[in-house]
Amino acid sequence: MDSFVFTLSPIEMAPPRLAIATLRAGCSAWLDAEFLDAATPAIEAARCELARLAAHRSAGAWPGLRLTTDQLADLAPLLVELAQGGHWLVLVRGDRPLADAVAALPPASARKVLYEVSEADELTPLLDRAGSGIALDGFVARGAECGGWGGGDSAFILTQKLAGAGLSLPFYVRGAIGPGTAAACRLAGAAGVVLSDELLLMPESCLPQSAQQLLRALDGQEAQDLGDAI
Repeated sequence: MDSFVFTLSPIEMAPPRLAIATLRAGCSAWLDAEFLDAATPAIEAARCELARLAAHRSAGAWPGLRLTTDQLADLAPLLVELAQGGHWLVLVRGDRPLADAVAALPPASARKVLYEVSEADELTPLLDRAGSGIALDGFVARGAECGGWGGGDSAFILTQKLAGAGLSLPFYVRGAIGPGTAAACRLAGAAGVVLSDELLLMPESCLPQSAQQLLRALDGQEAQDLGDAI
């Protein structure tokens, strides 16, 4: 649980070989369920994959799940599966207030709850843990390099902002993480780094070969910032 390196892979990418390899290596592994279909067959398939991953849980390496605050009810079977042992939850902002989402979590003997932020300003109402009344264990700083909705700061710029915010809780950095970036994040005060797309070409990846060939041809210049008017 105290490893500096975490991995994040889509829960739909079955079997979860990347995540299992992470746990076997002594690091914690999270499955990303943000875009998981809420239909019963998809939920049951995801629960089975999560159970397969959790079977490799150890004292120093916990499985985890990333989901929005709006998904708690739909993904309840996954939360119950995880609650059988130590685990991580990474909550992403949705329409449901964070405080309500955390209060609605099922009982668990050992759990770490993180909240994902893409802007340093999102921390303002959460800096005072006692004052906010929200039982969080830390934050995930999601850099602009990550696909999907995000803020304007790169992972390392966001790291510096969080490091200077006087946080009493640890934070973990996600976005374009390499050996040099990871070392810099650690020096800046991050408690860990999260590898996601960086692992899609690893031998354990379940990404189809056709997609892997496309990835090998990319150099990072293809990314576009579309703004929020789409």
